[in-house]
Amino acid sequence: MVKSQKFCSKSCSAKHNNALRKINGFVGSKHKTKVLHCHDCGSTYEFPVNRSNHFICKNCKPKKLNNCKVCDIEFVYQRGSGRKSVCSEICKTILRKQISRKGGLAASKVNNKRSKNEMLFAEKCLVLDPDLITNEPMFNGWDADVILPRYKIAVLWNGAWHHKKITKSHSLKQVQNRDRIKLKEIVSFGYTPYIIDDHGSENSKFVDEEFIKFKTWMQGEESNFHKAETVSWL
Repeated sequence: MVKSQKFCSKSCSAKHNNALRKINGFVGSKHKTKVLHCHDCGSTYEFPVNRSNHFICKNCKPKKLNNCKVCDIEFVYQRGSGRKSVCSEICKTILRKQISRKGGLAASKVNNKRSKNEMLFAEKCLVLDPDLITNEPMFNGWDADVILPRYKIAVLWNGAWHHKKITKSHSLKQVQNRDRIKLKEIVSFGYTPYIIDDHGSENSKFVDEEFIKFKTWMQGEESNFHKAETVSWL
């Protein structure tokens, strides 16, 4: 800094001079106001001088109505409320849960490639229920790997993705949390969930063993099925 200079930079000089101007009563155009008369109610109100006149006060200005994304009720958005798309805090909470659920469903579709073991198991289950369905999102948006509508059974074939971290971006905690939500949804639809944990690779012997276990389990649960009288294959 040169000795003859009072400030180290232009910004410091400007700050000092602006502070002095305010002390002396200077008001910038940004803060100056003008008095206008409202054309609707006739009242007077102050308005910034650097803006074009609109001649309508805040009370008479038409309110922009938004439709609530949850309950579809029209409401006036209040600045600073943090609720631009919903009418109340209750709807805000509901919308947050809906968005969270959609995010979970979208993430669950990342690893939707069916294993050969799962497909072989589904083929074997056709003997049990010819109306068998695979990977149908019929439980409030959630799916099951093998669904037997005749007996209201939903089989979840959980591969390594459900038990250990596979990739860097893979969150095992999120996957297992989605599995818990899926189980609740399946039960709420009146279906009985059946989980098969598959930790290995393609193995027809493993599938045969799991199919036998599944049939044995069904035999023990026979009295709970809606179509129990047709279980002649056990």
